[in-house]
Amino acid sequence: AKLSNLVTFAVVQTGYANSAATNYLTSKGVEVPKVPTGVKHLHHKAQQYDIGVYFEANGHGAIITKYKKIVQILQDNGFDLADKAVNKFLKFLLLTNEAVGDAMTVLLMME
Repeated sequence: AKLSNLVTFAVVQTGYANSAATNYLTSKGVEVPKVPTGVKHLHHKAQQYDIGVYFEANGHGAIITKYKKIVQILQDNGFDLADKAVNKFLKFLLLTNEAVGDAMTVLLMME
């Protein structure tokens, strides 16, 4: 099974988001829900996904992951956690600081 079919992912945006970014993401099959302006709305919506990403135009944002759930999904679907690619993916998920965000890390992760 493909991981993208097993783990929910979204980039949450507000009405102030750049429409070109929204169009690009949706053209790649990424779910892009819209919420009212404000970190509290963005954060709440992002928490509804296994991997939720949000940014405001002012630069506030974070990547939220349900790390333990993703590990369980991988195990339940026969992924080898020792596999180099799987291991890198799991380490990648640990880079972000969900509590306060980290603009540079989030930016590099999205890149």
